[in-house]
Amino acid sequence: MGVVTYKGQPVEGANVMFSPTTQGQGVAAMAVTDAAGKFTLQTAQGKPGAVPGEYVVMITKTEMVPTGEKVPKPEGGMEDVMTTKHLLPEKYRFPSSTPLKVKIEEGKVNEFQFNLED
Repeated sequence: MGVVTYKGQPVEGANVMFSPTTQGQGVAAMAVTDAAGKFTLQTAQGKPGAVPGEYVVMITKTEMVPTGEKVPKPEGGMEDVMTTKHLLPEKYRFPSSTPLKVKIEEGKVNEFQFNLED
């Protein structure tokens, strides 16, 4: 479990993904942050927590925004063309660029504070 902040403020609705740094050592785990920026991991198999191992951490948050273009709707009228807007710095989106790395240790309280910056 842990907390995600961006520029000192809690981030609500961020997707947090722990991906094993070494193939076969660990299992991917994910979570979504609440209004206080807090998250509790669960594995892809739906089990709570994360298995021991070393992970890179990706954190993303997106919203859909209009592009300014309009297209005809099948039932008539026009609608906005939408695109995905990333609300957190790009470096946290990919395993190759994220600076966030953690180690989950068995038998210990594994809590993480991720303070994202531009």
